[in-house]
Amino acid sequence: MKRVSAILALFAINCLLLFARVPDFYDFSDGTGLLYKLYRDEISGNRLEGHDDEVIFWGVDDRHEEFVEKMKKLKVLRVPATMRPDSNDHSWGIFFESAPPVYRVTGIGGHAFNGLPALEEIVLSEGIVYIDPFSTNGIPAKRINIPASMTSVYPGLFRGYESKWEKVTVAKGNPNYSSLDGLLYSKNQDTLWVCPSAHQGDIKLPATVKVIYDRAFSDTKNIGRVILPEGLTSIGESTFSESNITQVNIPGSIKILPRRILALCRQLKQVTIDEGVEVIGESAFTCSYIETITLPSTIKEVGDEAFMLCDKVRDVYYKGLMPPTIGKDCFRFVDLSKITLHVPAEALDTYRSLCQGIFADVVAI
Repeated sequence: MKRVSAILALFAINCLLLFARVPDFYDFSDGTGLLYKLYRDEISGNRLEGHDDEVIFWGVDDRHEEFVEKMKKLKVLRVPATMRPDSNDHSWGIFFESAPPVYRVTGIGGHAFNGLPALEEIVLSEGIVYIDPFSTNGIPAKRINIPASMTSVYPGLFRGYESKWEKVTVAKGNPNYSSLDGLLYSKNQDTLWVCPSAHQGDIKLPATVKVIYDRAFSDTKNIGRVILPEGLTSIGESTFSESNITQVNIPGSIKILPRRILALCRQLKQVTIDEGVEVIGESAFTCSYIETITLPSTIKEVGDEAFMLCDKVRDVYYKGLMPPTIGKDCFRFVDLSKITLHVPAEALDTYRSLCQGIFADVVAI
């Protein structure tokens, strides 16, 4: 009898522990009538083990019909710093004997903002430190703030062919990031991390910028002219690829133009490369609709396929007295007989001798 009683007591204790235990996936109320789904587990290497008061935001609850209409109309989503489980909702089998505990929201999970067709702005509270790289895929939001607590951000969050992002704002107290005119920079603005894909208008980068990160302007559809500062020393690969940029001037402080820097730019009409640039990388302008190219005398090498499929080119201005080293298939699928080559007057005879029958004409600058 004592053994049976002990077993029953142990069973009762286990039941209590089961019902009191916070599950891995459950609902929180923000006080506005919406329930949020949150998660306690490992996400992309961020362990919550040992931090029992932390949760990951996983989206607005779409299981209940009354929330669906609210979700369709929601324009601004504020992710609070703390949340409390809804003690009246037992859909996950949660039962609390007393008031539910308060949990700190420290992360944003993948696809957390899906199912919100009217969403325009996301406000992240201080205390949130992590946002999943896939959390913003395919959502209609245009604006987001980065709190001071978030010290690591994946720039790809704000770019993509169908991205609607126009503006990123960073809290002043953030130790690693800042923002200017909606673009994401390092704290001291010596590095540009990303221009949101739907950002609009011409862009002039501040004189402090020394580095532009890979694909910083890639897939931007509403920018026109981009003015790069003198003193810029490094541009990442594919910086402007597949964008609608129309005009750019590359300062001479850049020595090497990386691969695919202006590839697949269908609105690009004019590129001027200043004195000082020495190398044009592989596939740098492939498939772009450039009409006029200006190259400095300092160019020593033009990479493989640099101007391949640039069949809109009609004028090339080259200021060097002797031609640079030209890579394989540099002008493949380009009809050079439609291009006029402009060279220094003192080298005109040399170029006419070297390029006889290749270009439409060779003339003095």
